Amino acid sequence: MDLPLTFLLFVLGGFGAIFSAKHYERFCLHTERARRYRDELDALFPGSPLKRLKGDADAAHKKEFPKLNDLRLNRFWLFLYILITVLGFILSCVAVVSPLKAP
Repeated sequence: MDLPLTFLLFVLGGFGAIFSAKHYERFCLHTERARRYRDELDALFPGSPLKRLKGDADAAHKKEFPKLNDLRLNRFWLFLYILITVLGFILSCVAVVSPLKAP
């Protein structure tokens, strides 16, 4: 009786993990493109002002958020979805081993 719901939990967690990983892959692609566009534009200006501005902004950000700076948001989302998948798997095993009887 509970097995369809636990299986759905398992499938949704797996889908969420794959979706989150794909979203992060696309984010990395667009970040790399933006980085290359910025570097090309920076080469057109004398003194590389864009590189200096980026460095200043990065240093200010790291000073304001020293502990959070190295944490990656995608890992939190991936962990959440993997946790949901594992929970769905465990509950599915419980549902198979000791199913609840309908009244």
